[in-house]
Amino acid sequence: QCISEVDEVRINETADIMADVFSEDVISGWSELSLDEKNEKLNEYYVKAGENLGINTKGVIVEPLYSEQGTTMGYNAGDGYIHLNEDVVEDPSMFEQVLDTATHEMRHQFQVEAITNPAAFSDIPKPVIETWDYEFRNYISPDYDYQGYYEQSIECDARDFAEDVLKSYLDKMKLN
Repeated sequence: QCISEVDEVRINETADIMADVFSEDVISGWSELSLDEKNEKLNEYYVKAGENLGINTKGVIVEPLYSEQGTTMGYNAGDGYIHLNEDVVEDPSMFEQVLDTATHEMRHQFQVEAITNPAAFSDIPKPVIETWDYEFRNYISPDYDYQGYYEQSIECDARDFAEDVLKSYLDKMKLN
């Protein structure tokens, strides 16, 4: 995976915001929080990180999500909202997966906005944006072709971004 220096900065700044919102106190009390309180924290992270990334982040919608494959972690329709699975958010053992999914879906919002306004994201090479655009318009759903879905560059990019943010966050939390 090759990430630009600008993306390196985006990853570190997003991890810093994650560490601010999901502090030691929040982590230790996560299982005690109501679904609404968890949603508020996820919303705070998504909006702050999105503002920092220069994207339109309207909020997080936590709701029951199912597909033909069973449980869906989350999705982004490109409208500024990310949708996260209520059962996953509710389950304290899934905390890291929730942060990973929220960040992954946030990256999809970033991709959508890079396609719509490439000038605002001039560090992203034109061929990358063109590939993202093509893949969104010809999206391969995991319901029909999991391997094809998994190998799309929009999915690889979102997965890598989220993994890098989460790894950086977890490293920061160990230092505190």
